[in-house]
Amino acid sequence: MEKSAIIFEKNRDYIYHLQDDIYEVKILTKRDDIESVEFLYNDKYFNKDGHLLVPSTSLILLKKYITNYHDVFMGRFCFTGVAMSFYFRLKDKKGQVINYGAYHFFNDIFNVNNMFDAVPYLLKADTFKFPKWSVGGKIYQIFVERFAPTNEYSKNWFEPTNYFSKLNGTLKGITKNLGYIKNLGMDAIYMTPIFKSPTNHKYDVEDYYTIDSNFGNRDDLLLLVEKAHELDLKVIIDLVFNHTSTNFFAFQDLLLNQEKSQYKDWYIVSEYPVKIEENPKYKCFSRVKEMPKLNTANEEVQNYLIDVALNYIQYFKIDGIRMDVADEIDLTFLRRLRKKVKSYNENIMIYGEIWFDSASYLQGDIFDSVMNYQFYSNVFSLINREITADEFGDNIDIMYSRVHLDVQNELLNLISSHDTERACSRLNYRYDLLKIAFSLMYLMKGSLMIYYGEEKCLGGCGSEDNRRGMIFKENDVITPLVRNLSEIKEIASFKRGDYHRILLENKNILMFDRYVTDEKYRVVLNMGNDNFELENEVFDIIDKTKVKTLKPNMIIAFELK
Repeated sequence: MEKSAIIFEKNRDYIYHLQDDIYEVKILTKRDDIESVEFLYNDKYFNKDGHLLVPSTSLILLKKYITNYHDVFMGRFCFTGVAMSFYFRLKDKKGQVINYGAYHFFNDIFNVNNMFDAVPYLLKADTFKFPKWSVGGKIYQIFVERFAPTNEYSKNWFEPTNYFSKLNGTLKGITKNLGYIKNLGMDAIYMTPIFKSPTNHKYDVEDYYTIDSNFGNRDDLLLLVEKAHELDLKVIIDLVFNHTSTNFFAFQDLLLNQEKSQYKDWYIVSEYPVKIEENPKYKCFSRVKEMPKLNTANEEVQNYLIDVALNYIQYFKIDGIRMDVADEIDLTFLRRLRKKVKSYNENIMIYGEIWFDSASYLQGDIFDSVMNYQFYSNVFSLINREITADEFGDNIDIMYSRVHLDVQNELLNLISSHDTERACSRLNYRYDLLKIAFSLMYLMKGSLMIYYGEEKCLGGCGSEDNRRGMIFKENDVITPLVRNLSEIKEIASFKRGDYHRILLENKNILMFDRYVTDEKYRVVLNMGNDNFELENEVFDIIDKTKVKTLKPNMIIAFELK
């Protein structure tokens, strides 16, 4: 038994609240080392001089995930008391049994001093509560300037774009096409920033309280939200709280009054005088001098930004916010923001832009979900054959094992965004590969986000040409696939069900089940160079055909009966 590989911590990563008096616990062991794990727990106060007065309740944990180096054992238990003592009993494949408690190993445990302790009811404060629509939800991302104009298209609408391109998309244009979005099977729209800004992307905000005049006005946004809600579409807006434009009032005051400015602490200045120049004496987003970074640890800044968020939630009745550059924003502020937003309406969804491991942001005190760029990077590594199907499965298991069970069906899976190359261009418009990418985005655990135009195979490479004007002409291949997958996503197993990967000797085959209590579906993907034979002929719900043999680059889904 490899004791050094056994990992458990007394924090919300390893033990957390689900609902009522139900909790989840997990422990990591070396891969293929441990045969079984038993979780034994008791009321902390049922002891005399430290010795237990009643037998511990026992729960056999299930091997839930298998990663490159670890097996992840998890289990659900009920506890109605105030404080508990617990330990783990592990049995390896050679038959050796050991008890693990209080970060030590024991042959026998009879004393609470040798056990872990916890106060489970305190964990209830960080319980996730999601609106029904967001669980396995389908979100359509819109780059506002490029989606649809109010009337006529600008002359350059159908041309490749660059950083300086100006098109004439508007809020009214979006409102006119909400029916199209609903017909794709979407549950919500997410719009990139709509605030007054000098650029086409609007991520350098001049005025948070003013809708950019190129997009419309406050009445246009009110009408958009009203019409979206009539179609049962939710509306999510992009909040850029990490940085501002240099034209923002506080930065303009800083430029004018320098160290005497009442807003000097709103930014992070290293030296005076402050000027807009290369290598400026203030922190920026990336190295962009036109985007000075806000000091979000400052209480005045926090109060101002919280008021901005509440304005759009209360007055415009939006349903969610997406936090730009979320990993560079002060954590105390993000926690304050969540409390303020949720105290007004607990159903408001809060998404974070996190490109890397997001577990620390998904513990019930910061975000409800994140843009799942871990999924994004692994999907393309798989399709490009940089990793095997088995390695892809390991990576996905790592991702799932690190976040709260309830969050897993909220993770915002994506295959492109305004910050990436478009999927169609990246995969050279190959339908077989696009079908794999779209199908995994829909069928794996999580919600999903489609970047506008991907359903039309809209092209675009790099960070400048990935924001072309929308083309509404029907694509005979991808659009029907998206509509069908949207219907499949409504099946309980795929919308809110659990996930279990089946390990195979063939490392080029990915096989996993999605299931709820009374139904189960299986997904099989062949990333090898040879055909893969199923035991029996099945009915594929993606292509609506019977299948016995999977050819290379083929993915199917079918019900297990």
